[in-house]
Amino acid sequence: MNDGNKEKKVEALASDVSERLRHARAELQQKMDAQGLTAAAGWRIFEDLRHTVEGTQWTFRPMHLKHSFPELFTRVAIDQDGRLVRGD
Repeated sequence: MNDGNKEKKVEALASDVSERLRHARAELQQKMDAQGLTAAAGWRIFEDLRHTVEGTQWTFRPMHLKHSFPELFTRVAIDQDGRLVRGD
């Protein structure tokens, strides 16, 4: 693969991951809003990034400084080659 094609592939993968991250945040925000976990009430989205031998994983959860966190999250994972892992 020449450098031009490789660069286009990397850009496409990065774009796919960025779009999925935006979607995961928006999905969590909708779930939070539906449960009254709003920014006005002090709720924020906490982002956790983990690198493993399988790849990289982002987990988004509600966070509040004074309240317990509900079991609510969204997750995005990519493999070692930068491809989105489906099903997360």
